[in-house]
Amino acid sequence: MVGSPPLLEAVLQQLFAHGARPAQRGEFTLRAFLAGSIDLMQAEAVLGVIEATDQRQLKAALDQLGGGLSLRIAALHEELLLHLADLEAGLDFIEEDIEFVSREQLSTRLQSGRELLSGLISQSSTRMQSTGRHKVVLAGLPNAGKSTLLNALSDQEAAIVSQTAGTTRDYLCVT
Repeated sequence: MVGSPPLLEAVLQQLFAHGARPAQRGEFTLRAFLAGSIDLMQAEAVLGVIEATDQRQLKAALDQLGGGLSLRIAALHEELLLHLADLEAGLDFIEEDIEFVSREQLSTRLQSGRELLSGLISQSSTRMQSTGRHKVVLAGLPNAGKSTLLNALSDQEAAIVSQTAGTTRDYLCVT
């Protein structure tokens, strides 16, 4: 250890005496997320880096932390929006002799989207192997259907479903 432990202890005592405190677990990641410096997938990747048990998991987590996963999802989203716009335009002008996208173009673009999605699934599988399961947060306004969605996804009655707002107040974990 470099430096003087008694000096370090004295400095820490002075800092704590003037209101400083040690950071809580995950506090820097939370602050980065709240400040908009990282997105939710990057925040999750921090845990992936910490929990990685082999080089493949570490590489996947570092890619996600660097924004790779977010960029691929944004690219897929953009592709799907382009498909939707072309298809809707074609439907709007179906009686006109205008072709907004040919079947071949649509097929090529859908294949590109499928390849992007395959890459996302592959990375998700790598991450899932390290945790053994996916972790999902359902958040939203009261009575938005979070409990119903949780019950449907888990195929069990894990949450109370009611018309009364604020019925589910506890943290629920379903495996």
